[in-house]
Amino acid sequence: MIAVHDRRQGTYRLQLLKDTGLEGHLYSHILSDGSKQAPIEIMLSKIDGQFPALSKEFHKGAPRFTPTEIEPLFAWISALVFRVPAMQNFLKRLGNRAMDAQLEVALETEEAAQAYASQIFGAESEVAQQSLEGIKTFIEDLEAKYPRANVSLHSSVKAMEQGHRLLCNKAHITVLHAPPGKQFVTSDRGPIAHHPKRPDGVEGYLGPGSTVLVPLSKYITLELIDGPFKILHLHLSREDLTRINAIVTRASLRFVHGDSVQRLRAVIEKAKLGAFSA
Repeated sequence: MIAVHDRRQGTYRLQLLKDTGLEGHLYSHILSDGSKQAPIEIMLSKIDGQFPALSKEFHKGAPRFTPTEIEPLFAWISALVFRVPAMQNFLKRLGNRAMDAQLEVALETEEAAQAYASQIFGAESEVAQQSLEGIKTFIEDLEAKYPRANVSLHSSVKAMEQGHRLLCNKAHITVLHAPPGKQFVTSDRGPIAHHPKRPDGVEGYLGPGSTVLVPLSKYITLELIDGPFKILHLHLSREDLTRINAIVTRASLRFVHGDSVQRLRAVIEKAKLGAFSA
């Protein structure tokens, strides 16, 4: 059981870990016959499968990694960044805006619509021979049959791949250790990237100049910054731990997690966490 603070409700509760952050078949692709394909989930399962060994080494206190051995960590962090609900919603909105803009241009004239249909469905397809209104109706029916949620999966994978490449440049890793008897909290945001200039997009979020905090457990958190491969260790003071926990709680989307309600309540109060705002 873990303690959970709900910012929206202002409540605290104990909850099973599997009921806290698990959503099944999130990346399953639903086909027209109702069946599912899950190549993305299989890929992510392989990435997740490499994490326990990495985490075990970090918790030993003196991890020994080569640059090649540490690379799966960057893939895991990137996958984690883009699997939280807020980022999924962001990618969905981004994909919808891009698709809307593309369709607006493609369906502006009959000639443009036929060229678009020829490119997507083939020049000899029946839809490519239709009028502007016929092509519009065909696309509307297609979108009703195949929800855009399936299309947004492509955006998620592309974002994860880009994030992985950017994180490989943040190979200067500091392992932050909680003081004896004290603990880190985690949240529903997962890794937290901070950039002083707050630029837009994946490049700004994980690109040069940003610092990434990755809570691994209640005992250690990783700090990634730009630089060549290096692993350092820092045993935090109680004041530094309070600062890190405040960053994690303030960056939370809705839920903050700890090992007990009493400890979690103390962290929330010290962080002066404001009321939830949608």
